[in-house]
Amino acid sequence: MGYGGVPGAAVRTNGLAIASMVLGIVGILLFWLYAIPSIIAVVFGHVAVSQIRRRGGQGWGLAVAGIATGYAGIAFFLIVIVVAIAVS
Repeated sequence: MGYGGVPGAAVRTNGLAIASMVLGIVGILLFWLYAIPSIIAVVFGHVAVSQIRRRGGQGWGLAVAGIATGYAGIAFFLIVIVVAIAVS
């Protein structure tokens, strides 16, 4: 007696979506140092969303979370730069 489900290849989570979310979190935690992880998170997130729409698969929410945290990290970085310039 087997378990239900459709036999065949398992649907995998998009790797760029995972990377985007991780880099977005790192970008928020280290926004005061540099914005590079946040920028990469935004790029990876947009590419992952495009791949998921085109090929199917899982990870759309992770990609969107990576995009959102990436933009937040960039915004925090820019705020720090503006404040640093205003204070000096």
